[in-house]
Amino acid sequence: HCAWTLKVLYELSQPYLCVLAVESTESWPWQVTISHNGEFRCGGSLITNQWVLTAASCISHNLTEVHLGCHNQSDLSSSKMSRTLEDIICHPEFNNNTHENDICLLKLSVPVTFTDYIQPVCLASAKSTFHSGTSSWITDLCENGKYIKYSLIFLECTVNVPVVGNNECQCYYEGDKVVMENMICAGLSAGEKDSCQGNLGGQLMTMDGFEWLQSGVVTFNDDCARPAVFTRVSQYQNWIKDTVTGTQPNFVTFTSLGPDTDFYFTCPRSSTLPVPTAVTTFLTFLFLILNPLNQS
Repeated sequence: HCAWTLKVLYELSQPYLCVLAVESTESWPWQVTISHNGEFRCGGSLITNQWVLTAASCISHNLTEVHLGCHNQSDLSSSKMSRTLEDIICHPEFNNNTHENDICLLKLSVPVTFTDYIQPVCLASAKSTFHSGTSSWITDLCENGKYIKYSLIFLECTVNVPVVGNNECQCYYEGDKVVMENMICAGLSAGEKDSCQGNLGGQLMTMDGFEWLQSGVVTFNDDCARPAVFTRVSQYQNWIKDTVTGTQPNFVTFTSLGPDTDFYFTCPRSSTLPVPTAVTTFLTFLFLILNPLNQS
């Protein structure tokens, strides 16, 4: 089974930069961190006992380890696992300039054993639909303090945001980037909450009944006043299934109800588009603090 979560009580002994973004105490046991030479590079999600899904834009072939089971617990010794990589397979048509096909699969050197803190996530199937306004969650692991090899402590950063239809999303990136059909956007219209850069490989999650499914992989967001853009996982079901060996990931179909208002959306005058807010300023500051962690 995939995508069931546990309730974990955060034991916060001191203030954390990400604490304002945490909106629930649910653990995301499929979240992983990817490192190079002992330094955090990006996030990812466990999709089977030996495969991790992440963004191609954060991958270099000198990545060394994937860390699982890090969820800001007091004692990580019994829950944390680390694996080296056997293979790195990014989409053959990935374009770093346009961010198209920004998706990558990592094969772990040794399969992991599932525990309460390490579980695979369900993926959105090719038949899934995510209309504008669909309630979703951007999830990521933010580092608490300096990265210390074999002694990782991460705080789960979670923000609840609506899906922003591609037509509306394109209005924010007009003349800058093209939002393709194989992308999905999410964020509040005033820019108060989103992934706000720096969280490549993080997940866009949607609740389907009692299951969580991953609908997107963070790919880009040039500033915090615009919706974040994700690789649309449902567009890559065939590629993922053809690439993954061994146990296959579980794909779940999510169906939005009612008409999709984005179908009729037209861009307003630029003066009516949202401007950065105080919270946006905070998120920009947060990015500047965390960004050095993404440098190899």
